[in-house]
Amino acid sequence: MRVNAVAPGVVDSSWGIGWTEEHKTESIEKTPLKRWATPGDVAESILYLGFGARMMTGQTIIIDGGISL
Repeated sequence: MRVNAVAPGVVDSSWGIGWTEEHKTESIEKTPLKRWATPGDVAESILYLGFGARMMTGQTIIIDGGISL
């Protein structure tokens, strides 16, 4: 049995609707890749874990554009 997790940071989705433009800009500027993740970015990671990472277990994949570095 394999157990892995995906831990997204800020995702450009309805979750951020209440954010002001200033708050969004500040968040993006702090992120090394200079953008929020998209739902597609998160989905690609989930697909990788499901179909491409057969020897990976016990890992958490952080999808945050490098902000946690």
